[in-house]
Amino acid sequence: MIKALLIIAFIYYAWKYIWRLIGPKVAKSAMSKIQKKMEEQMRQAAGGQAGGFQQQRHSQQNDRRGDGEVVLEKKNSNEKQRMSTKDVGEYVDYEEVD
Repeated sequence: MIKALLIIAFIYYAWKYIWRLIGPKVAKSAMSKIQKKMEEQMRQAAGGQAGGFQQQRHSQQNDRRGDGEVVLEKKNSNEKQRMSTKDVGEYVDYEEVD
C-alpha cells in the first residue's frame, strides 16, 4: 500500500517537474502558431498585398500635403438618406391618469 502511494507520488512529481521544464517552450510554440494564424487572417481581411498598397498610396498622398493643410474625406451621402427614410414607427403620446 505504501509502495503504491510512493510510486504515485513519484510519478506525480516527475510529471510536474518535466512540465515545468518543457511547459514554457510548448506554450511559446503554441502562441507563435496562433500569432502567425492571426496575422494571416488579418492579411486576408485587409486584402492581402493590395491592402498594404492602399496604405502606402494613402501615406504618399499625405506626404504631398503641406504643413497645416486640412483635407476632409466624405463618405457617400446615400447611407444617411437610407437611415432617414427608414420607417421607425408611430409616435404615441401618453397621458397621465389620476
